[in-house]
Amino acid sequence: MQRKLLTKDRLAKRGINLDGLCVLCGNAPESIEHLFYECHFSKLCINEVLQWLKIKITNYEGQHLWKRIGRKMGNKFRREFSYAVLAALSYHIWKGRNKALWQSSVPRPSKLCDQIKKECRVRVMEIINKRKQNKDRRKFQEVRSLIRSGFLGSLPVPV
Repeated sequence: MQRKLLTKDRLAKRGINLDGLCVLCGNAPESIEHLFYECHFSKLCINEVLQWLKIKITNYEGQHLWKRIGRKMGNKFRREFSYAVLAALSYHIWKGRNKALWQSSVPRPSKLCDQIKKECRVRVMEIINKRKQNKDRRKFQEVRSLIRSGFLGSLPVPV
């Protein structure tokens, strides 16, 4: 995060008066740290994504989450895939925050995570098909083994 998102604490510093509470949980002032790492809503999403990626991390504070996941993933492909999932998670949390703010509708964490999984699976299938067309067999075999191991969920195994 480059700390450029206009969360309520940053808007207040610019003289825009709003209720400073997080629109997702209503329990704490909205800041980048709270919104993406401390909020109950975000923690539920993070936990679900970590379970999907089969990563066991009990303590994840702020930006350190990305580093910890990177260390746990082993090879480059798994690490890059995990980072892409985390980027999608951040995007969808922000999108959910905006929906709660502007439409007064807080999305369910499980629905948000289902959308992330779906988008990531589609992207992986696009990569697989591209790699397959380019005859990049080694990467293709690696992705196929990840699918078979259950790391990427229930995707059809390409031939």
